[in-house]
Amino acid sequence: MSSPTDGASRTFDAALIAARTITDVFPADTRYRLLTNDFEPFANTLKTKAEVQEALAKFRLGSKIRTADEIVSRFNRLGNERDIFWLSDFQQSTFGKTLQPDSSRRFHLVPFQITAKSNIYIDTAFLDNPFAIGGEQNTLSLRLVNDGDADRTQLNVRLVVDGLQVGTTTTDIPANSEKEVSFVLNNNQAGIHQAVISFGDTPITFDNEFYLSLNFANRIKIVQITEQNSSSVVKKIYANNQLFDLINRVGSNIDYSQLAQADLIVLNELERLDQSLLAVLSDFMEAGGTVLLIPAANPDVASYQSLLPSIMVSKQEKLLELTKPDSKNPFFNNVFQEQPSQMAMPLVRNSITWGDDRQAILKQQDDLPYLSLFQQQGRLYVMGGPMQSTHGTFLNHALVVPVMYRIAAFSRRSDKQLYQLLSQNLLSLSADSLNDNQLITLKGETEVTPAQRNVNKQVLIDLAGLDLEPGHYQATIQNDTLSTIAFNMTKSESIMKSLSRNELTDFFGSSADVYDLDSSSSSEIAEVLKENYQGVSLWKYALILSILSVLIEVMLLRFWK
Repeated sequence: MSSPTDGASRTFDAALIAARTITDVFPADTRYRLLTNDFEPFANTLKTKAEVQEALAKFRLGSKIRTADEIVSRFNRLGNERDIFWLSDFQQSTFGKTLQPDSSRRFHLVPFQITAKSNIYIDTAFLDNPFAIGGEQNTLSLRLVNDGDADRTQLNVRLVVDGLQVGTTTTDIPANSEKEVSFVLNNNQAGIHQAVISFGDTPITFDNEFYLSLNFANRIKIVQITEQNSSSVVKKIYANNQLFDLINRVGSNIDYSQLAQADLIVLNELERLDQSLLAVLSDFMEAGGTVLLIPAANPDVASYQSLLPSIMVSKQEKLLELTKPDSKNPFFNNVFQEQPSQMAMPLVRNSITWGDDRQAILKQQDDLPYLSLFQQQGRLYVMGGPMQSTHGTFLNHALVVPVMYRIAAFSRRSDKQLYQLLSQNLLSLSADSLNDNQLITLKGETEVTPAQRNVNKQVLIDLAGLDLEPGHYQATIQNDTLSTIAFNMTKSESIMKSLSRNELTDFFGSSADVYDLDSSSSSEIAEVLKENYQGVSLWKYALILSILSVLIEVMLLRFWK
């Protein structure tokens, strides 16, 4: 309702004028119940004309969306008023599809038709490589939508990161269509960055900015558990201290508190998994953690089966070549600069097997899996054999680093969501070290401490009922910032089509009054309201007719002979 309408700068302003005029039409002792999409406590009691007009003077545009059914249900809980004046743009995309009208109520619908019939908005934004680490190239893509009947040419789109413009592009968007544009990000991105995508689109401007949070802050926490004589390949691969926080532990000396804080636990050639470790691993994966199982050459398969019941001892004796990786597998997105079909593949020999897996990340030439992913609440990666020269050349192959990096990248449990829609009622944040009595505060345009609860090392934040504006907010505990969240309007607000008069009648029933307001003039609105609600006033005409009749009678008595 920030869009323009005939006779007023904004539809919202025209609605305020109409609301004040309604209170002028009725007798001075009339009481009103004033309800907005915020469902504020102000509507809980009846108000005088003066109280309503004072409240209207303080109203501001808000971002809360309600369907018609939600609004009617709210009225039903608040009171039993018979007459309801409903002032709205009656936006089709947010109004809902069902309504149970109440025959005891009479609806007076006051639609405000906006003059703008088209709008450009961002449908979605995403990173082409959301798990990029180690200087991998990344691209920010966004999908623009032209919601209108006119082509849009030379639309300039800008990307600003931390207050500095880092990219700009110009695009054309045909009528009633969408267009994807992209920005290449710096390979050395690190830390948390506040990004804003913006473009010029008038007269509807509320959705011309789209907020993003680019979170490349935390190193990936990895705990490797090994036997005394296990291979050191994993330790070498994850030796980059800028990317990984690697902790090495021997199976006989495990600090279980460190496991709960990890993103990835690597079980490297453990011959046997004891029950205490298995219990911790079960809780870890239920909380969303990732485990990589690299088997020993001669493992205790019975203990492995507690992680994956289908694991069996492999009877493979000869080395077999791996098949070419499937570049269409999401695991390998942005990994290969050339087709993997031109790559010489390593030889491997499995010490365990787990049956057929058509979705395996890596397979042998005999079609048995060498690396598979099993995903429920968390992730379990299972490798077919140890990283020893006796079991193949995978440990020395060029493929081992990108595969191990990708497993680590997918295990990252820090908050990677680019943005949150204001229509979403729940927000989940990682909180491994948060005490039960500590509360997260959102600081941005406003500062709020929402209702929240801890579930499996995650904090679920209830956003319902909060008056948040689009923009960047810091999730903080006291003086520490956990993350930056970007909030945006839901895209349904940007679809401008309104319900027609016939559609409103069908929606509310034939007993509903639909007002036609072609002006924002309070005097003209008053006349329309009086005519629609009170009917055509005939007493003036009756008085004139009575006086005219008396005059005629006097004239007849005086002059008729």
